[in-house]
Amino acid sequence: MPAAGEFIRAADIRDAAGLFVRKTAAESVTSSATLQDDDQLFLAVEADTVYFVEGLILYDGATAGDMKVAWTGPSGFTFRYRHTGPATGLAGTSGDIDYREINEGDTLGLGAAGAGTTLVLVVQGVLSIGATAGTFQLQWAQFASSATATRVFAGSLLHAKKLA
Repeated sequence: MPAAGEFIRAADIRDAAGLFVRKTAAESVTSSATLQDDDQLFLAVEADTVYFVEGLILYDGATAGDMKVAWTGPSGFTFRYRHTGPATGLAGTSGDIDYREINEGDTLGLGAAGAGTTLVLVVQGVLSIGATAGTFQLQWAQFASSATATRVFAGSLLHAKKLA
């Protein structure tokens, strides 16, 4: 940030606000347990930078299909995060909440409560980018292949605030 009497640069404002993306359209996956990149939930990240990342993922899907998520990023990235979301095998709208630390490269399984019942995955963690800038992105799919679509809804978001 600038000292007293100096001008505020666009980069200072961008750094203060952080990176932000909000999903504007629903996206669905049917009959596939293969992770795919989300169409909108990604951020362009800088090399040699550390971010605090928050995410709110709104989704639904068949109880037999559930959902899985992972993260991809530039070569050498690390993402250590915690999440709060329903555990796989959810029956109806009540069940266990899964709350634990996950690392990049791990796939997280989440419960679904049936088509039309929106659930929420909350993510918070530290993203470290090495010498290569690039794209940090949500990947997701059905946990088990199901003919009922698993959907990630508009309004889902990612926010990253530069720490160093």
